[in-house]
Amino acid sequence: MHRATEGAITLPLPRLEVPRPETGARSAGGPAASLSLDQVSALLWAGFGLNRHGSGGRAPFADPRIPPVAVYALLAEGAYRYDVREHRLLMLTPGDIRTRRRAAGAVPAALVLVYVEDDRCAEDPGTEECGVLSGIGAVSIADGVAAYCASAGLEATAEQHADPRLATSLRLVPGERIAFVQGVRRAAPAAH
Repeated sequence: MHRATEGAITLPLPRLEVPRPETGARSAGGPAASLSLDQVSALLWAGFGLNRHGSGGRAPFADPRIPPVAVYALLAEGAYRYDVREHRLLMLTPGDIRTRRRAAGAVPAALVLVYVEDDRCAEDPGTEECGVLSGIGAVSIADGVAAYCASAGLEATAEQHADPRLATSLRLVPGERIAFVQGVRRAAPAAH
């Protein structure tokens, strides 16, 4: 399904038009069925992609005081870190670890996005607001993803993570912490 080269998935450039929901594929495989590479590409770009290459500006809310937020993508094939500059996914852990994000009541998801904040900036004098600002950054990214999902017949849900093995699987270092996770799945058919 995905084009992988040396542990990385090169994502196609996002289409800027609003896609139509995939009607036939939605019922095949259920809500947690795999997303297309085009869908993964578009929702990552909508949430976190570069849209002003000269200045490095990104799609979400921008404030130079906001500390970095890293985005990780959990797919059936493995766990990846999103490389925003190259618009690609870098393999971290092969295999399906999507269930490690599950909190009580979490629904199955085709894609799980993990938002990781860097708390090390809080150690610098004058940056007490670091935690608040990184939270704003993560929520801003998640909002862009949710907006794309709503336009593409997908559902996005924000959840707390419950499994401490997730941070280990993502190779997080001291000072990095998981802010929250966002599950993405095909929208359930409308009840008539």
